[in-house]
Amino acid sequence: MAEITKDTLIGEVLKKKAGADDVIRRHFGEGCFTCPAMTTEPVGMGAVMHGSDIEAMLRELNALPDGTSEVKVGPVNEDKKPFLSRLFGK
Repeated sequence: MAEITKDTLIGEVLKKKAGADDVIRRHFGEGCFTCPAMTTEPVGMGAVMHGSDIEAMLRELNALPDGTSEVKVGPVNEDKKPFLSRLFGK
């Protein structure tokens, strides 16, 4: 997989990196796994929202082997439109 950056969607990281769920849990907590934004929110935004050290998190995520995490992730919105835009068609 390509390098994980601050712009990589959280859901994509969970689908592509074995053990990513543990890293995300340590940096963001449990709430991330029930949040619908996990499929549309980039790792960098999550770090800002949770006050996490993005550089440390990226080092941990990029050190993980390719594979699938234990967390089930729904389909990723390919066009990455904001939630309200998708909801109201704007």
